[in-house]
Amino acid sequence: MLFISNRLRPDLVALVVLIALAVTGVISVQDAFSGFASAPVITILAAFVITGAIDQTGLGKRLGGMLLKLAGQNPHRLLVVLTFSAGLLSLFMNNIAAAALLMPVAMSAARQLHTSPTRVLLPVAFASQIGGMATLLTTSNIVVSSILHSQGLPAFGLLSFLPVGGPIALLGLGLLVLLAPRLLPATSETSPSFAIEQGRASLTDLYDLGREVGLALVLPTSPLVGQTLGESGLGEKHDLTVLAIARNSGQVVRIPMPHDELRADDRLLFTPPCAEEVLSTLGLEKQPSEGWSEWLVGPRTRLVEAVVAPRSSLEGKSLRQIQFRSRYNMNVLAVWQNGRPVWDDLENLTLHTGDALLLQGRHEPVRMLASGSDLIVLSEESLQREKSGKEWRALVIILMTLFIAATNLLPVEETLFLGGILLILSGCLNMDQAYTAIDWRSVVLVGGMLPMGVALTHTGAADLIGKFLTATFGQSAPWVLMAGFFLVTAALSQFIPGGSATPLIIAPIAITAAQQVGADPRAFAMVVAMATSTSFLTPVAHPVNALVMGPGGYQPRDYFRLGLPLLLLTFVLTILLVTVIYP
Repeated sequence: MLFISNRLRPDLVALVVLIALAVTGVISVQDAFSGFASAPVITILAAFVITGAIDQTGLGKRLGGMLLKLAGQNPHRLLVVLTFSAGLLSLFMNNIAAAALLMPVAMSAARQLHTSPTRVLLPVAFASQIGGMATLLTTSNIVVSSILHSQGLPAFGLLSFLPVGGPIALLGLGLLVLLAPRLLPATSETSPSFAIEQGRASLTDLYDLGREVGLALVLPTSPLVGQTLGESGLGEKHDLTVLAIARNSGQVVRIPMPHDELRADDRLLFTPPCAEEVLSTLGLEKQPSEGWSEWLVGPRTRLVEAVVAPRSSLEGKSLRQIQFRSRYNMNVLAVWQNGRPVWDDLENLTLHTGDALLLQGRHEPVRMLASGSDLIVLSEESLQREKSGKEWRALVIILMTLFIAATNLLPVEETLFLGGILLILSGCLNMDQAYTAIDWRSVVLVGGMLPMGVALTHTGAADLIGKFLTATFGQSAPWVLMAGFFLVTAALSQFIPGGSATPLIIAPIAITAAQQVGADPRAFAMVVAMATSTSFLTPVAHPVNALVMGPGGYQPRDYFRLGLPLLLLTFVLTILLVTVIYP
């Protein structure tokens, strides 16, 4: 109920569960904290490090550039390439990272083809979830495998999910390519790229920035003459952001710094607009604002859009709390939120996943922003990371790691952890970058919730629920009970994001129920794993869904319309394939 109500963060709920089970004596203190040293946590940590190496070496960016060339000038081919690429990447990358990698590619290609990103972003989000069904390297699959192991049953290997998840992924990706052009709107007027898609507007037009900027002349009698921008108090006292200073000589200072001096006859471009009375007290004279947009960009300065990434450190914070200007050395001109541009009181606006920011910055800060994990830069420049010379080194280590894991020469968690260490030792990423690549919220969520599985099993709670279910469905074929577990898991997955909490609760019960009806526990565990990856029906069901909602201009009905056929396909194929593979 806490997960569904969203009153507390999921990772905090997991810690509450952990300490409640220990304090009440349901499980021992050792069992309560054992989750953080468990195989699934080690596997998840290693998978994040591998994903981080793909990003840091530029391997992912190079792949993005290749995809742009492969898509050519055909919008339908673009949809096919992006959808199947997202599915392929999610086989060995975290699905959020796979979607975040392809999102700038999709936006850039859509703009080049004058087509709408609405047609491609949601298929990319869904494809990144579908592809993960075919491999162990998905959080839900790792968790289900660990629960089997904790109950003394054979765990799943790296490729154990392929016979079931592989056909589902292939047919699901094909269904996405077939249905997306029919079920998704051709354009969306709530998309921040709507006007640009049609080739009718610039970023400044799109965000309607003209109504939110002012232009003023510094009079020779102004008290600001001779003061630096920092000394003037324009920001601290009057909440004005000076975007550019046009000198009388014709020079334009874009993104002026606090040490830049104000001179007589300078023209200041600022936001938000200011009353003439206030300007008069400052010795400024209001000017007509024709041609102001040319002052925002130049040889070393540009405008870019950036989207708040899932699990970003910026989420839930205001620009003032972040100290965005000093932290990133860039100006926030507007924010696209809830289908419209926002300019008023930007400093106190709370940011959420999927919000798009219109930023003014020099090239180096833009490149640094694109290399971080908090914001996804939606521009061609974000694809042009300097070659590190380590792409092939990373590729060889990753392929070797996956080969050893697939052939079971070493345990999967040991192999992946070894691969992560080799990537660090080889210089593909350093320790600080490895720590940054790890989503510690996922680690805490899994480590904190694993004791719940222990408690359900050791106390007999799973056995009790299993007996109730077998008494209710015991006269039916085992596939009926499996179908029930699939539907319950899939329903919970639409409201409990993250892909780990739901199987931690449902899988122990499903395994116990399978044993009571004489079925293969691995079959029931497989059903729970597949159902957990069907987070398609709501924007909140998965962080990737929230990521594309703003840039794609989607409405909740779009998720349900495209996601329901995928969920039904997964349901039918899962039951059919599992009953054949686990007779």
